[in-house]
Amino acid sequence: MNAKKIIIGILVVSVLFATGFAVKADGALAPNVDVSKNGKVNLNIPKKAD
Repeated sequence: MNAKKIIIGILVVSVLFATGFAVKADGALAPNVDVSKNGKVNLNIPKKAD
């Protein structure tokens, strides 16, 4: 009986953990990466980014 409770608890925690990442990722701002013809890379990070 204790093994079932432990397995159910682990599953519940893993679902909550995965859902938290999915919700947080929705509001994420992606950086803008530009690569010029000569190979120079420019990274522009949005001002609202944390």
